[in-house]
Amino acid sequence: MEYECLLLPSVVKAVFYPEASLAQLGRGLDIVQKGGCDIPFELQSRLAKGELSGDVLTFREREMLQALLAGLSNQQIATSLYVSESTVKTHLYRMFGKLNVNNRAQVMAWAQRHLMADVAESQGS
Repeated sequence: MEYECLLLPSVVKAVFYPEASLAQLGRGLDIVQKGGCDIPFELQSRLAKGELSGDVLTFREREMLQALLAGLSNQQIATSLYVSESTVKTHLYRMFGKLNVNNRAQVMAWAQRHLMADVAESQGS
């Protein structure tokens, strides 16, 4: 499984850890400004190995998660993924059930707790 399953380059262009220096932030932003992506290798590696909590989600549900985290509406998600709004709602309903959440705000909180906790663990090891 490739890391794009969770961190789609069309949505996430960079990941910065809280302890990143100003130099690291500047370098990463420069990469993004030039059209690239700056996602730490260790995060890419853990995603590729399927070690992060998001593995419970299907590829499409991960796309939905990234779209939600980017603040897209159901209609915008449907348009970007070439599916109907009804299909988006179905994927979101299933994703909410798997994550044991009831709404978008709870999805954001879940992502903050689980995805960022996994990143922090990888930094400590």
